[in-house]
Amino acid sequence: MWLNVSWRFIGKSSLNMHDHVILIIGPSVRLINGSVLRAYNIWDSLRGLRSALIIYLPIRFPLDVLLNLRLISKADIIIISGVPPWISALTSSIARLLNKIVIADVHGSPYYEETLGGRAGLTYRALLYVTEYLTYRLSNYLILASKTLGLVLSRYFRINLENAYIINNAITRLFIKIADSLMGIRKDLVWETLVKPILGRDKICNLLLAPLPSVFVSNLLAYERLRQMIRTVLDRENAIVVVTGLRNKVPHEDSIVSVGYILINYVALVLNSRALLLPYPNNAVCGGIRNKVLEAGYCGIPMISTRAGILHSDAMEWIHYIPLNEAEPGELKDVLNSGITEVVRENMRELVKRKYLPGHFKAGILGVLLSIIRRSRVR
Repeated sequence: MWLNVSWRFIGKSSLNMHDHVILIIGPSVRLINGSVLRAYNIWDSLRGLRSALIIYLPIRFPLDVLLNLRLISKADIIIISGVPPWISALTSSIARLLNKIVIADVHGSPYYEETLGGRAGLTYRALLYVTEYLTYRLSNYLILASKTLGLVLSRYFRINLENAYIINNAITRLFIKIADSLMGIRKDLVWETLVKPILGRDKICNLLLAPLPSVFVSNLLAYERLRQMIRTVLDRENAIVVVTGLRNKVPHEDSIVSVGYILINYVALVLNSRALLLPYPNNAVCGGIRNKVLEAGYCGIPMISTRAGILHSDAMEWIHYIPLNEAEPGELKDVLNSGITEVVRENMRELVKRKYLPGHFKAGILGVLLSIIRRSRVR
């Protein structure tokens, strides 16, 4: 996989050749989902540094942290991104005991999201709160995916934001590379080779891209609303709703097709979609801009969304997206056939290119890292 680096290939001479060793601890890249994309962007932004050795350590279980103590002990700076709070709490505790500089990259608060979502029990929410609190308190610095997330940490966890930085989410270079390549191929060929094998449809039909019902509570809430409105949204003979993942226990309709994430087939489905449908209720919050918003925006796919669906972005209704609260389910067919879709898709694509490309993220993370090194006087 792209980020997997094994300690046995990193010798002592390699460590001595660099001024700093920066260890990025993130999700396992064997399970590609939204959590790994920001960690990937951090690694991708830093990997060209000549003065630092950049190592990505994929972690799935707390035991993985203990098995990599030697690698952790060799690092000067440890960046934790996208792992469950109990893993980040364990990692930050060990790293601080070893006198390392710990940077927690925060792009969501599971405790806050689960509390508003109303699904988690008291015990689980207590576990989330304690482990998140420990992570924030033990980290030397915080990188936040949005200003709103800073308010959450300040209000619910009483965290001082003096050592916090804000870097918005961005689309990945991997997605852009695949999308740009497919845009140069005839649409009917892309359908025949990449879309048809997944959907089993001989002819091109209308596709509506929707949230995946994953472990994130906000997506589960949005998926429930999607199922409630699906019968009025779709002409079953001519439209399919595509989601990028489906858990076995989540009920679904015949017209819903689940696919993988960040695969060439997924990108082909995005490019062939009629619209991105984001029916997130008000309590379906997130820490940063949703990845699907950036991906669909880059591909020029019009968005029909509630305000919660495009949280933390600079998108404005009727300019960058069609508000779902005003375009009721029964009216969506008319909206899709109107000229407004062309306007919002072009405006949103320009917004993504202006503010949410990999270069913007890279400039942000490099600036933050330089500031931290200067403030911490790492030698």
